[in-house]
Amino acid sequence: MVASLVEPSTAPMRRRSTRLRWISLPWTASLVPPVAAVVRGACPEDGPSIRDMVTRCSAEVLHQRFLAPVQDVGPGTLRDLLTTEVGFVARDPAGRTVGVANLGATDPRTAELALVVEDACAGAGLEQAMLGHLVASAHLLGFKAAVLRSLPSNLWGHRTLSRLGPVQVGGAPGGPRVSRLRLSPAVMGAARGSFG
Repeated sequence: MVASLVEPSTAPMRRRSTRLRWISLPWTASLVPPVAAVVRGACPEDGPSIRDMVTRCSAEVLHQRFLAPVQDVGPGTLRDLLTTEVGFVARDPAGRTVGVANLGATDPRTAELALVVEDACAGAGLEQAMLGHLVASAHLLGFKAAVLRSLPSNLWGHRTLSRLGPVQVGGAPGGPRVSRLRLSPAVMGAARGSFG
């Protein structure tokens, strides 16, 4: 998977009252098979397109993302998806949203990562690219660790985070797996390398 920068963004990332600008947004991910997606910062106007994407996702994909059976996202969930510390959307060449990634603060030192990519683009590298961008964002924003919650049967997130650095696994019995990655300059380099 190769990703390249398209143009600098004028959309700031935010963390509390700090405004940061990351020059690599939007960026284009060239994926396998020949699929392309432009990833940019999420904004409130993305709500309808995210809702459309959710209708194209399988029940299994939604269950993995929301950790519970979900058929649709209501206004509250859309608001939550669009008002996290950092949010990205991926759009295909036709302009449809095909992925959403979020970073939220669980505490001042820990960022929680979440993402969903619709079935038609799954396995093409978009998930890995977006997760790498979230990890790099968390480090740039000063978080010391990043966590990803997943169903116990879903090993993808743990394996992907493990490519970036050592991951601790926890979680309550019968509950979601919690993969925790300590953030460091080495992890930042690996994360940035995962998306170009």
